[in-house]
Amino acid sequence: MLFRSEDLSFPMMAAGAVGLMNAVGNLAPGPVASICEAVWDNDLERGRRLHADLFEINQAVFFDTNPIPMKYMMRKLGIIETNEHRLPMVPATPELERRLDAVLERAGLLTELPG
Repeated sequence: MLFRSEDLSFPMMAAGAVGLMNAVGNLAPGPVASICEAVWDNDLERGRRLHADLFEINQAVFFDTNPIPMKYMMRKLGIIETNEHRLPMVPATPELERRLDAVLERAGLLTELPG
């Protein structure tokens, strides 16, 4: 079984899924991989902590139609150069950008970034 919903990544793995496709892995690959490793090591308490640490950013992916939030956050973190979308998708609104910036800040992902 392979599960894709970001905010259910840990619970589904703890229930028996053997892998996941979590878009947040593009923003924070280490913590997402660590959730998998914690489950594989049967360290569910560690997995729960990691899941809690990523919970808000996992939900932020769906603040608007994906990939709008994801592309904005990837550009903000310097992972991609442009925030282009194929129509009918459009870039994040200024209000959504502020909301996503706050999530990235609380997640500690905006520290040490230039400009």
